[in-house]
Amino acid sequence: ISDRAVIKMGVRYKDDIGFFRGIRDHVRVNIKNIDIAFLPVGGTYTMDAEEAASAALVISPKIAVPMHYGSVVGSFADAGKFASLLKGKIKTVIMGTVPIDRH
Repeated sequence: ISDRAVIKMGVRYKDDIGFFRGIRDHVRVNIKNIDIAFLPVGGTYTMDAEEAASAALVISPKIAVPMHYGSVVGSFADAGKFASLLKGKIKTVIMGTVPIDRH
């Protein structure tokens, strides 16, 4: 990519949120042209894998990335379930864990 290239990308990051009816209706009307959606799949405090897959289908991003699993809540199986629910519909990328040095 040259220094003159312009990249326009729509990214949607949803932190601790559920996907209830009011949110679903808001998303359908107001959120468009998302390239990458980061969606929590761990359940408990956030959407679970099924709710996140439903959200992804409404948002319709080019790529869906599961997050908030395999730590305090949720498991790596939740990310796999999310990907399997979207297989053939939306490309899903499961990222590895990223250690953070807090010192």
